[in-house]
Amino acid sequence: MMIKPKKEQGFTLIETFVAITVLLIAVLGPMSLLSSALREANYVKNEVLASHLAQEGAEVVLSMNPKGFACSSWNVNVSKNYKISYNSEDFGEGCPAGCPLVLNSDGYYESQDSGSSIFTRQVSIKKVADITNGAMYQVESIVRWQDLFVARQKKIPVITNLFVNNNVCESAPEGDDE
Repeated sequence: MMIKPKKEQGFTLIETFVAITVLLIAVLGPMSLLSSALREANYVKNEVLASHLAQEGAEVVLSMNPKGFACSSWNVNVSKNYKISYNSEDFGEGCPAGCPLVLNSDGYYESQDSGSSIFTRQVSIKKVADITNGAMYQVESIVRWQDLFVARQKKIPVITNLFVNNNVCESAPEGDDE
């Protein structure tokens, strides 16, 4: 009687490599999609935040006292940049390339002269026309940011017009700020 050799059971080296390759494809595909989705979500978050910050810059200017805006001693006939924050009551001298918007402890972005932030805001006001009993001003708020995964700088501009009635200056009694 002849004894047959037992066939060894197990995986060959080639079978192991094939199994590892299949597993890598199964795992790396979804991981790549997840990484791409997180990168896009971060970009969209920054874009939405930038558009809100640009809109805020224009709205702060529009919400300031029209009498103070029309009758102030500073010259808005010259296009100039201003430092504007959500709680601004007056126009601060701006940064030439845009002021960094730094997140404060209350969770609000504020214009600073310097600081660490991916966002900068540039608010400019210029007179575009003299109109009967007033003037038309253009308020431009531009927020720029550098995203980690996008090579070039992005920007969101918001442009709005403001009519200022000159009669406000003449009709208000002296010392009346309202």
